[in-house]
Amino acid sequence: MSSRDLAAIALAELRRESQDIYNRIHSIAEDAEFVKQVHQHFRDLPLLPNMRCGAWYVDPDINASQHAYFKSTDGHTNNWSFNLRRPNLHILPLIAQHRGLILVDSTRAGKRMPDALSKTIPIWCSVINRALLLKCRPSSFDGWDTAIYTPPGVVSVQERHQIEKKLDEWGCRTGCTATIASFYEIPGLQRPLRPVWITPATSTYPDLSSDALSFHPVVCLSASKQVADGLERRTAGFTYIQGSGDDHEFFFQGLTPTVFWRNRDQILKETRSALPDLVPHTELLL
Repeated sequence: MSSRDLAAIALAELRRESQDIYNRIHSIAEDAEFVKQVHQHFRDLPLLPNMRCGAWYVDPDINASQHAYFKSTDGHTNNWSFNLRRPNLHILPLIAQHRGLILVDSTRAGKRMPDALSKTIPIWCSVINRALLLKCRPSSFDGWDTAIYTPPGVVSVQERHQIEKKLDEWGCRTGCTATIASFYEIPGLQRPLRPVWITPATSTYPDLSSDALSFHPVVCLSASKQVADGLERRTAGFTYIQGSGDDHEFFFQGLTPTVFWRNRDQILKETRSALPDLVPHTELLL
């Protein structure tokens, strides 16, 4: 057998494992435990899934009963945008009340975190800060931070500078932030917003004690562990798949996050062979 044939067999095996619903369900359960650990560490901050993928990783029992919709496409390179169709202003009162929040999302192989967390949300924080500066008297906002913050090692300095140029255009030339301030009711915040990032590779959680901060933290929590080729075998009898909740409609036979969480225990105890037959009928278990 040639090396090309062996490579083809290996690739086919990787594809088979990545599409296996048993692997994906148990990978989500592992990631959801990590999300729960982060929530326990920051109990004072409400926990929200970033739809749609994030809903797989957030137990409804600890969900803040709201969700956000920051699209990764609004953070794709050379496609950066503050999308007025998805301003996500409904989460600002929650931030004002709790002095921050946690947004949960995930991504597939090849990235440490999705563009929604690394770029779309940083853009949003900066534009909202600028809009608040326009809304209120500048004298009452001395030192108000409108800079954009991006995760080191994920977003290059060059790309951040390119995004900054767009922010200036939105704020000073196209009137984007003025439009937001004029046509949307923006709740007042005592401090500017700033993104903070946590992944399974984070060794030490940041100190987010509200009294010690000059900003309201928007914690961008990437639920899935970054692994080589997006797959990593577990001793528990499944293959871990990074970002299993992403593009779920292609793998889960109609299973949704809501149905998964309502039937979580029964789904997780099923065998690999029985699970594909159970999933199409899970709604009957509600």
